Amino acid sequence: MDLREQRKVLADAEYAAYSPFHFPGSAAWKKSQAALEALLAFDAQHPEIIAELMRKNLTLVDSTHVDM
Repeated sequence: MDLREQRKVLADAEYAAYSPFHFPGSAAWKKSQAALEALLAFDAQHPEIIAELMRKNLTLVDSTHVDM
């Protein structure tokens, strides 16, 4: 599994664990926080992956931009 795939797994886990209805301190909230911390730690260790995602995002936005 390459770094992009690893980040996707972490991001998917964080997305699945999050809910605005989790009460701070609850087991579900702690699981969500742990998933977020894992994703943030990965991002801090691999800034090149974030840079790649940002470039792709900007390219997508630029290619769909319409002047009004």
